[in-house]
Amino acid sequence: MPLRPLEASTYGVGLIVMDALRRGAEHIFLYLGGTASSDAGAGLMEALGMRFTDDSGTDLPHGGGGLLALDAIDASELSRAALAARWTLVTDVTTPLLGDCGTAATFGPQKGASAAEVTTLSAAFDRLANIVEEATTRAIGQEPGSGAAGGIPALVSAFFDSTTVSGAEHFARHAGLHQAIESADLVITGEGRLDAQSFNGKVVGYVATSSRSASKTPPCVAIAGTIDRTVDISPYLVAAFALADGPATLSELVDRAAVSVGLRAADVIALCLASRRD
Repeated sequence: MPLRPLEASTYGVGLIVMDALRRGAEHIFLYLGGTASSDAGAGLMEALGMRFTDDSGTDLPHGGGGLLALDAIDASELSRAALAARWTLVTDVTTPLLGDCGTAATFGPQKGASAAEVTTLSAAFDRLANIVEEATTRAIGQEPGSGAAGGIPALVSAFFDSTTVSGAEHFARHAGLHQAIESADLVITGEGRLDAQSFNGKVVGYVATSSRSASKTPPCVAIAGTIDRTVDISPYLVAAFALADGPATLSELVDRAAVSVGLRAADVIALCLASRRD
């Protein structure tokens, strides 16, 4: 299925939330990351009763591109249950909604957006942020994490009782990561692609920083599917290793990923043990 960066919508997420509220949910956790949509959460909010209209009062089409024609937001019919609920937005990045490092510029190409479409989305989000600020006095454009998952936190945080938290920190706390690091001699982390975004609120950066701040400061090594070697990893990691051990197609690498991770981890541990010999 082809990607449609200007039309993809979070409306379906809103329907799921609405169903949870009808069933009596009072605290909504949204785990945000890895989406194919960039609409600043407009679709989600529409499913909960919000209207987005142009200068003729016509409802806008779904998708971030449609927000370029936004003239007014009507929140009068927002779900009372959604307004009464507590919202926790668990994000995987600290990226803001707007700017050169905002969600459109940073993630738009990953969602299939051309350079022209990135420009359209950026302008649409600028327009949305201005109208939201006029309506709520809240400046959503530069809030850390407001650009996560195509900008979902931007609108949710402006209209609901919400808290935005780091996904890495959230799961680290529940998994007991810090206690494990304190007793570790070596820390291994990783993800699909290691690049500059890895150190912008994602798990790899959080694990590496936690290792450096631990009392024993165990070395931290990353294993990744691919690695952007233009990125300086030295402030965070001792080393990084890619999974590919020779020419292969993506499907071949995926098929043997589990074995490759194990082999690469064994190599890392062997090097660590060798370096500690008398």
